[in-house]
Amino acid sequence: MVITWYRKLFCVNIQYETAGLPSATGLRLEPSPSTLVLFDLQKIRYRVNPGQIEVFVPGMQNGSLTGIDPLYPMEINELMFFTLSFNDAGLPGKLIMFPDPASQLLGFPTLFTGNKETALPGPVALKYEKTKVLPGAGSCTVNASDAGLDAITYAPYFIKNISGQTVAGGNAMQSDGFFTCSWDMHLYAPGFFILEIGSKSDQIFLDTRSEFTATIILIQITRTGFLTYPTDLSDTNFVNFTHTIQKL
Repeated sequence: MVITWYRKLFCVNIQYETAGLPSATGLRLEPSPSTLVLFDLQKIRYRVNPGQIEVFVPGMQNGSLTGIDPLYPMEINELMFFTLSFNDAGLPGKLIMFPDPASQLLGFPTLFTGNKETALPGPVALKYEKTKVLPGAGSCTVNASDAGLDAITYAPYFIKNISGQTVAGGNAMQSDGFFTCSWDMHLYAPGFFILEIGSKSDQIFLDTRSEFTATIILIQITRTGFLTYPTDLSDTNFVNFTHTIQKL
């Protein structure tokens, strides 16, 4: 008989400051629609508690007493997305939703990333990304002076993936000191891209599948080489991604 073992790969824990101890009351973490598709394909399960989501990956015993192998290949750099919602619509107004006050101009959702980058044990703090989440088909303006293109009427622009490969682009015309760069990236998975024009290079996040339009907090977890399936039944370690939202 073949036994399938579900091992906890990681969990995400979000809480917020109160007058007393930190709390997760009224917080709900859920996988995004595209992540649910990934979970279904790889038979991944998850469990939700207030302010927490736990992710369990299947494996099979490999013939040794305690050895197990993942049921599905684990792709390095595979992305998983989770959204945080508040049961109390007034709660975000009592919390510091933008760790960098200047980033309020970026609007919602605020974006955090989780990357396990070492083999050292212990929780991994989610990193706040000062990056605007833009629609999969849209445009933005770039100041010609910022790009070093004041004297240029037309300029090429490039949209690159995080590996630096150009995946889209075009030619933009300057109008009143600004270039307008547009894109349609619906054939690509959501994630980070680089917009380059002239000497200016900006990181952007494209919501290519229109999943995050009503999201307040978006969390991207990356499968790194240190976020791997525990292949020994005696290994009960998992990665804990954490963040505490400060109160006003």
